Amino acid sequence: MNEDEYTPTERAFVLGLRMATERRIDNSQLATAFGLSPSGAYRLMIRLARVAPIVREGGDWRLLRNAHTCETPMPAAGLPGVDE
Repeated sequence: MNEDEYTPTERAFVLGLRMATERRIDNSQLATAFGLSPSGAYRLMIRLARVAPIVREGGDWRLLRNAHTCETPMPAAGLPGVDE
């Protein structure tokens, strides 16, 4: 399957795996890899950063090594077994 044929859910999953293994990706690499515009790649990462410990540092997006050190609270509402 070509990367431009991914559904949005598949794209997010593949990107998550890539972030987990490489830890860092720049916006232009992301746009090229997934056939997105630069602004589309940025919007995708902003959405993922709402639910994952991803931060923008310089021009790169970086996965935090220790999620518990992330200063942005992870949304817990609606998750089973999670007390707020």
